[in-house]
Amino acid sequence: MKLAIFGSCVTRDVVAHLPPSIELVSYIARSSVVSAAQKKPYRIEEELPDSIGAFERRMIRHDLEKTGIESLIQSNPDIVVIDLIDERFQVYEYSGTLVTLSARIAKERLGAEIRRKGRLFRRDEDFGKYFSQCAELILGRLCGGKTRVLVNEAYWAERHAADDGTKLYDDLVNIRRNNERLSQYYNSLRRFLPKENFIRYDGQLLGDPKHIWGESPFHYTAPYYQYIARKIVELGKEQCA
Repeated sequence: MKLAIFGSCVTRDVVAHLPPSIELVSYIARSSVVSAAQKKPYRIEEELPDSIGAFERRMIRHDLEKTGIESLIQSNPDIVVIDLIDERFQVYEYSGTLVTLSARIAKERLGAEIRRKGRLFRRDEDFGKYFSQCAELILGRLCGGKTRVLVNEAYWAERHAADDGTKLYDDLVNIRRNNERLSQYYNSLRRFLPKENFIRYDGQLLGDPKHIWGESPFHYTAPYYQYIARKIVELGKEQCA
């Protein structure tokens, strides 16, 4: 079975727990839904610096040039899994389109130019409405043919694992603000997908201080990834039945 991901590491890290029969054929990250849905690309006039790794360069190009969704489609997946953790990044109106100011591009000269010449696309009530419109466009493209779209309904953890049990993260205000937004965005997706296509971890969501990518409220302990993997396998069997 062929698997594609539009989302973040919270789903990509699940792949290590999937059986060999499930092949990851495409992964698009670092892109907001409202940016990925745009028709007008921003063409990069000069090569991105070598200091940016190959993966990051691909993701930046997909976001700016609006090729991410087409790349997923061209990989001909049986299942596409979406998560919205990368909605944490700011979105800018820039050069007649929308772009995602991911953490990596924000450090580069182009990121500084986007902040200087662009206009922050604020995540207010109007953003939520526009997000829903863009999600409908993307899902309309992905859901054709035999492809099934699943949603990994991931949120920021409020607690992390500790030697003596669990502890609250310090920045609960920011975590809860992001989770409120995520809940709104996931609810937008529910307008277009059946409830059985949504996967949500049913255990205690915990950040992992020893995570391979470092500690973060969206870098979880192993039981999270194991659970999501089992659900993808189960729903994949239904897809192939």
